[in-house]
Amino acid sequence: MSSTALPSLEAPGDKTPAASPAVKAKRKANDSASASEPVESSISKTKPKKSKKVEAEDELEDATSKPKKDKKVKEPVRPLDPSLPTNKTIPAGLSFETPARQPDAVRLTAVNLSGMAASLKKGMWTYLEAEDADVVIMTETKIASEPAHEGIQAKYKHRYFSAGAEKGQAGTAVLSKIEPLSVAYDLPTLAEPGKLAGRLVRLEFPSLYVLGTYTPNAGQGLKSMPRKQDWNEAFERYLRELDSVKPVVWMGDLNVAPTSIDVRNSKKNWDKEPGHTAIERDAFVQQLQPTESEHKPLIDVWRHRNPDVEQYTYYSYRFDCRTKGIGWRLDYAIVSERMLARVQACEIRQIAYGFSDHVCPISVP
Repeated sequence: MSSTALPSLEAPGDKTPAASPAVKAKRKANDSASASEPVESSISKTKPKKSKKVEAEDELEDATSKPKKDKKVKEPVRPLDPSLPTNKTIPAGLSFETPARQPDAVRLTAVNLSGMAASLKKGMWTYLEAEDADVVIMTETKIASEPAHEGIQAKYKHRYFSAGAEKGQAGTAVLSKIEPLSVAYDLPTLAEPGKLAGRLVRLEFPSLYVLGTYTPNAGQGLKSMPRKQDWNEAFERYLRELDSVKPVVWMGDLNVAPTSIDVRNSKKNWDKEPGHTAIERDAFVQQLQPTESEHKPLIDVWRHRNPDVEQYTYYSYRFDCRTKGIGWRLDYAIVSERMLARVQACEIRQIAYGFSDHVCPISVP
């Protein structure tokens, strides 16, 4: 018997009796219902196996594909002296080791407050008490008028505030234990002094001028560079006028970092970021070392005493820059060359932190 010749699956001689018409009708109905139900194919769940040829081609492609480049390794951060704290909270019991004052010595300090109202809440008064300076130059006060503070008013009888042209912008002030001969708030050599209000306070004393300035920033993308150039040129003329009469002590936030050691990431920032450009460097050099022979030079006191030291006065609050040591030297003490010998000390107060994103240079002439 050949299987191919079988007409049916019924065995010979064992035929099933014919079904009745009613049974046939019932079977037909069941068959129709079964045919209408969905049937899940087992093939749909099984992925076809790759042939050996395809697998070989995949292996060849993997072998010839370019290897992935390793990620660029970032330069490890170089933190500040581990003994120095971060700029989150001003330390209690702040104190400084300073040379003993000579009888006729005057202590001056300059500090950018990044907003005086906020700075007072963060502990600025703690710093002022610890420093006990005779003259305090405060920049970026961001206030329209002098705030009421019993401690400041008791300690400093002579207080001079210059508000910025726009609310919440700029602002410069000087606190003094010594009464000056005269006070000025404008840069008279500037074509339109009112446009850059709140950036200068000048005190005249019998033997010298004290200038506190908050030099304009060149702005994001250097968009405000023309404004800064106008200021720099006018201020240089003003410096010459004052210095021709009596020596000058010029302190404040000058918004310039002229050399590579004045900025932690100099290569990355050079000629791109405000404060660290060739235009600003050249203007600063011209202010201190005039090319005209009849004018006498001025000296950046801290750099004169620390020619190779990398130390900064500004650390952005962003990215924990103080802890990482990523800073800029933007705050200065400048003196006429002829009074340099009278300067006893000039320091950057690295432990004075928390009440601003700047720390404080101090000069004791």
